[in-house]
Amino acid sequence: MIKILIADDHKVLLDGFKSLFENINDIEVVATAKNGVEVLDLLKSTEVDVVLMDINMPILNGVETCKKIKKLYPKIKVVALSMYKEVSYVKRMKAYGASAYLLKDDSSNEIIKAIYEVYDGGQYFSKQLKDLLFNNVLSDDLGVVTLTRREKEVIQLISEGLS
Repeated sequence: MIKILIADDHKVLLDGFKSLFENINDIEVVATAKNGVEVLDLLKSTEVDVVLMDINMPILNGVETCKKIKKLYPKIKVVALSMYKEVSYVKRMKAYGASAYLLKDDSSNEIIKAIYEVYDGGQYFSKQLKDLLFNNVLSDDLGVVTLTRREKEVIQLISEGLS
């Protein structure tokens, strides 16, 4: 059984995610929170495998909360949830230990797939971010990186979910 904590400051989204996972036999929503402080408080007393969390919450945002979760509870997987389709947000969440980055308008099936993937030790990024992330791999902060044709093919296959 995968135990999930869902964090979002919008009640309608919390209710929607709870409803989504109700009909999945091996996923259980064990807690919900409206901000990062509530997440950290709940983790003290609740057994959680995966935190599905909005990155833009009041009091303590999801970015800082992710950083604290990974420091205090390194085995808990964090799935970032956002409306931002920007590489800088993805990189930041990844740097702080998030295992996945999803967009709020991703399909229910994609969100469920991401939960399973990170629970099994993998990583997952929204399909909507595939081209954006792929193009960003071709350069870094120091300048342009040249990849061979085969390296580009491998990156493309990975971005399509193959391993």
